[in-house]
Amino acid sequence: MKFLVISIISACLFVSGCSEIKKSLHTVVDKEQQVFPKASVGKIRPTLRFPSHNIGERNIFVWIPDGYREAVKSGVKFATLYMHDAQMLFDSNITWNNQEWQLDEIAHSLINNQETIPFIIVGIDNAGDALRYVEYMPQKPFESLSEELQADLIAKSSPTGETVYSDRYLEFLTGELKPYIDRNYATLSEREYTYVGGASMGGLISWYAVAEYPDVFGGCICMSTHFPGGYDMQDWTIYNAFEDYMKANLPVTGSHRLYFDYGTQTLDENYPPFHDRLRRTFAQLNADPDNVNIIKYDGHAHDEVSWSSRVDVPLKKMFN
Repeated sequence: MKFLVISIISACLFVSGCSEIKKSLHTVVDKEQQVFPKASVGKIRPTLRFPSHNIGERNIFVWIPDGYREAVKSGVKFATLYMHDAQMLFDSNITWNNQEWQLDEIAHSLINNQETIPFIIVGIDNAGDALRYVEYMPQKPFESLSEELQADLIAKSSPTGETVYSDRYLEFLTGELKPYIDRNYATLSEREYTYVGGASMGGLISWYAVAEYPDVFGGCICMSTHFPGGYDMQDWTIYNAFEDYMKANLPVTGSHRLYFDYGTQTLDENYPPFHDRLRRTFAQLNADPDNVNIIKYDGHAHDEVSWSSRVDVPLKKMFN
């Protein structure tokens, strides 16, 4: 179960919009065409058209492990992982590429084998190809870019002309969705039991969530993070804005658990220099090596098969 020619192809892939690489994801706008995931183990509880003053309606899918009800009756509470791109997490039968993260199977195995504490997964649908970039792009670093570069990125990434609104997305996540989850599920609501994760652009919004809300999130899972930030894989301008912001805001010396990784194939082949630079930056900031990790996976690609094959590593780091 379950998100030069080379540069052009790679650049298209990270925004989920290149027809040469893949078909578009189903958007949450077309309710009649929406297909919902089924779990192989555990259960998925859908909350459809979850209302938000910040981003409009959004479909939410909460995975709970087998034995959840019985555990709750006995007083057990669960940690929580908030994951972006819910369309790709649980069920390959409904994904554009017939791949998935297999998060239900992997979480089930880790919990049953007592390799992690019990946790639930809150999958948040992305807003579709037209808005995914502007929803996941870290807003404050984006707004520090030149107006010319901002306009160029919006022209290439946002068919509707919508500008970056990830601050509103995080307000939705922390101020609307999390309170709902904590009211309706048996959660350990404290920071040290609350994590956020994603891949590619989902990796960007995950570390940004921790930087913006360090009292809400205890850490992040950032896989194959698109640190180039735009379409030019050799341009460091956007990364430099990310780095300046991270230096000032990302908690790297305390108890927060920050996990980054990357592969070496397809779009990920562009990522090693950026993660090498990030590794040096974290060292200069005296980041805690027990809590802050950057891991390279040779031969891994920018796809759900690769992420599924290694997501147990950060899950064990977050929920040990």
